Formats: sequence, C-alpha cells, structure tokens
Amino acid sequence: MNEYLLKIHGFVDLLAFVGVNLSVKDHIDVITDGLPSEYNTFFLTINSRIEDYSVEEIESLLLAQGARIEKHNRNLDSKTASINVAQVLDRRYYRCDPSFKGPRTPGFQRPPQT
Repeated sequence: MNEYLLKIHGFVDLLAFVGVNLSVKDHIDVITDGLPSEYNTFFLTINSRIEDYSVEEIESLLLAQGARIEKHNRNLDSKTASINVAQVLDRRYYRCDPSFKGPRTPGFQRPPQT
C-alpha cells in the first residue's frame, strides 16, 4: 500500500509541476479509484463520515487497512496450509491401517493395496 501511495504522490507532484493542481477531493478520488475490491469496507467507512477527509487522513486509514488485509491473508494462508497438512496426514494414517474400511459414502472404493 505504501508503494501505491508513493506512486500516486509522484503523479500528483508531476501534475503540480506542469501546472495542474488537484483539489483534495480529486486527489482522494485518484487514490480510491485504483484500489482493489478488498478495500470495499474502507469505502463504506470513508463515505459514511459527514466531514471531508484530508489526503493525509485517507492515506493513514489506507495504510492501517492494508496492514489488516495483509494480516488476514497471512492467517488464511497459514490455516490453508495447516488444513492441507492435516488432510495428507489423515489419508496416510488410514492407508496404513488395514482395519480402515473407508468413508461411509456411496460409491467409495478403497484404493488398491501396494
């Protein structure tokens, strides 16, 4: 998120250099227009406030939201990996257990023994 905001600052600074000054609203619109759908809750938050935000407030809120999204995604990746490991270990255990008859689902065929 920090890189994204720096890129936007670069564009805004370049526009200012050539004489095009963006209003705060336009600057915020440029920031929010490029955000992925993961930030939809962020849009709800900023649109529900009566007073206008400053660019600095928006950037601060975006950095905090970005950190929350990254943490959430890391937790999901970790949980997915844990579930995959548990499933593999579970399958290996039952393949080694000769008394295992397989799940009680119609059409299940026990894998051939090697």
